[in-house]
Amino acid sequence: MSKVLPVDAVSEERRKPWILHMLDVNTMNFCAFAMCPLYPDMKVKEDEEKGKDEKAEAKIQKDEKGEDQLLIAVPNTLTSESIDIFHIPTLYRLHNIPSPGPEKPGMIMCLSLFFHPITKCLTVVSGYEDGSVSIFSFNSPISPFSTSPSTAPSSRSPQWNTIYHSKSHIQPILSLSLDPSPDRKFFLTSGADDRIIKYLIPTTTTPFSPSPPASNSKAILSSTKDEPKILKTAHAGQQSIEMRNDGKIAVTAGWDGRARVYGVAKMRELAVLKWHKDGCFAVAVADVLEGGGVESGGDEKGKELVGRLGHLDVKGERLRKARETHWVAVGGKDGKVSLWDVY
Repeated sequence: MSKVLPVDAVSEERRKPWILHMLDVNTMNFCAFAMCPLYPDMKVKEDEEKGKDEKAEAKIQKDEKGEDQLLIAVPNTLTSESIDIFHIPTLYRLHNIPSPGPEKPGMIMCLSLFFHPITKCLTVVSGYEDGSVSIFSFNSPISPFSTSPSTAPSSRSPQWNTIYHSKSHIQPILSLSLDPSPDRKFFLTSGADDRIIKYLIPTTTTPFSPSPPASNSKAILSSTKDEPKILKTAHAGQQSIEMRNDGKIAVTAGWDGRARVYGVAKMRELAVLKWHKDGCFAVAVADVLEGGGVESGGDEKGKELVGRLGHLDVKGERLRKARETHWVAVGGKDGKVSLWDVY
């Protein structure tokens, strides 16, 4: 797609979006897909010893054109509480993650997919209709795509383990936001209730042992004794939650037409953004650039934008403001998007 703004005059024709791949998925749910890139050292490799389909493996192996590879996590087509993981560009389903327990948690409402920096294992975080969250880990840190559960011996086949399960929300979970730092230490959730909850991500792949059913909603922990940190906001219906790339603040979009800014470290409200007349359903937070918004290597470009009197021209001023402003975009039911400058 073209990155040139509509107000900028260009001599060349603007590039238009085009379709590279198309994947048919189950859309009878409220869950957006999650994706994770396959880095060069984690490319899908052919494994003849596992009895994989040769044509499928050959197609996955083919990367002569430098084609980007992605993993896509979506709800299963037939079972609403299970998860399918597909490979792009081959469009093959590589994994299926079943329900976290015997009790059905309801539909999957949100997903996150990443490689854990410590265990090096593919990890999935999911939020459910009953207010619970689960963390799944593939118990093989080496090429988790080289074994097919349907063809490899069950005794030796790597599998998905539920390493964490908690039910701290009393209403369906609507959104989750993963720790933006490379450490991936925690994640936040918001839901139809008035709670924003902070969970710590375990650093082990050991599956948890479910305890007997209890009337309360305490977390079932596998290897960590840290329970979720719950913030009761007194504002029900937090449709979306998003953390900034520095991990300092999180912004929510609420059904009451207000977006709210929270401090992540102490889990407290910092500001209320009131403008929309109807409910807010989406929020996006711009990245904060290092060095006060000045990009490295931009001296020469900056000099070109400086006029004879030492002032920036219109384009230069716009670029400077865009880099230094801490943007927050909020989308509402009224069909409008509001822009805010926050902390």
